[in-house]
Amino acid sequence: MRLGLIGLGRIGAFHADTLSHLEGVDSLVVTDAVPAVTASVAERFGAEAADSPAALISSGVDGIVIAAATDAHTALIRAGVPAVLGNQFSVTDDGAITFAKTFYARIVQGWCAIIALIGIAERFWNHDHRWRKTLTEAVFPFYIIHQTVIVGVEWVLLGQNLAPAAEFAILVVATIAGCWAFYLLGREISWLRPLIGLRARAARPGPATVLAPQA
Repeated sequence: MRLGLIGLGRIGAFHADTLSHLEGVDSLVVTDAVPAVTASVAERFGAEAADSPAALISSGVDGIVIAAATDAHTALIRAGVPAVLGNQFSVTDDGAITFAKTFYARIVQGWCAIIALIGIAERFWNHDHRWRKTLTEAVFPFYIIHQTVIVGVEWVLLGQNLAPAAEFAILVVATIAGCWAFYLLGREISWLRPLIGLRARAARPGPATVLAPQA
C-alpha cells in the first residue's frame, strides 16, 4: 500500500514514524508547508518527499493521512477523496450515479429513523418515572468522569493481552460502574456536589418548636 501524509508538525512526525513501520505499507509520501521539514522527515523515515499536497494527492497514493492545520482539512479531504477513489476503483458514470443514490438514500433513511424514534418516544415513553430525577441528576457527573475512567481502565488492560471482545466487555462494565460510583459518592459530599455539577443541598429544617398553651 502506498500512503500519503500531509502535515509534518509534532503529530505529523509521530504519524510518519508509525506509518513507516506498519506492515503492508510499501511506500510513504510526505509533504509539509515548510520544504525543509518535508526533506528532513522524508530522509529520517525513508519516505518520498512531495512538493505540495496537490503533488502528493496526484502521486497515486492509496490513502491519505491528514495532520495539517484543522482549517485545511475540508479542502484536503475534498481534493484527496476523489483521487484516492480513482486510484482504487474504476469510476464510471453509472457507478457514480449508483453511489449518489445510495449515499442520499442512507441520509433519508437516517432521518426517517430519527423521526420514527421521536414518534415512538412520544407514544410510549412520554411519562414520568421514579428514576427520572436520579438519572437526570447523574448526567453531568457521568459526563465529567467517563473519559477518565475509560483511559484509566484501558491503561490497566493494555498489558493483559486480552481478546478484543473480553477487553471491550470489561471496559464497558468498568466505565458504567465507575461513573455510578463517582456520582453516588459525590452526591453525598456537600462541598463536592457543586464541583461535579450538582446543586447544593438545601438546608434541612430544624425540629419544630412546640409552645405549651398558656393558662
